[in-house]
Amino acid sequence: MVKRLEKAGELSKETVFIEGTKPEACANKYTFVWKKSVGKRKSQNQKYLELFQRFLERQTIYNWHTASFQGPNNYCKTDPDATFMHMKDDHMRKAQLKPGYNVQIAVDSEYIVAAEIFQDRNDIWTLVPFLKEMEKKLEFRYPSITADSGYESEEGYTYLREQKQKPYIKPQTYERWKKRSFKKDISKRENMGYDEATDIYLYLSCRKETASSFHKETEKPKRI
Repeated sequence: MVKRLEKAGELSKETVFIEGTKPEACANKYTFVWKKSVGKRKSQNQKYLELFQRFLERQTIYNWHTASFQGPNNYCKTDPDATFMHMKDDHMRKAQLKPGYNVQIAVDSEYIVAAEIFQDRNDIWTLVPFLKEMEKKLEFRYPSITADSGYESEEGYTYLREQKQKPYIKPQTYERWKKRSFKKDISKRENMGYDEATDIYLYLSCRKETASSFHKETEKPKRI
């Protein structure tokens, strides 16, 4: 269908809009299994297995749970592909976890040109693998990518720069930037001068600030 739209000239092939949604899985919300709890109990059962044979059946169940983890640190017993995550329709703001999926959709000229399902609860880790899969299926690359603040990450910016794609991603701190209190706070990195040659930030008083430590975080995306 996408190929037909392309041949018909219906697609701009210039800008694609990325959006994600989290449909709830058709599963019992009280059937979650947490990886840490399984690992803790598993070690204890192995230690006393020879003395307490009655734990053998329970140990077998824990082993089955451990084998069912495909990346996320939890899964649903009645739907192993689902991941417990916060839903967008949490009107009572109880931060209740429900089994569901993270569906990513790409839109061009009001047409859905690509869609993928991920187990990641955060949209940040879905952007790069989604773009790679989309390019593979469409056999062309969009020059510009538009997405909301949930997709902003250094990893995403680095990938788009390497692929020579222009990002139009709303900064996560955009709303705070507009506040007067934020603009007057000289302790904020955004309000400091930056010297690229020496990689240091400068206060308004010309006091130099260098990085005290570095932290690298990696996450492998999980696609269903």
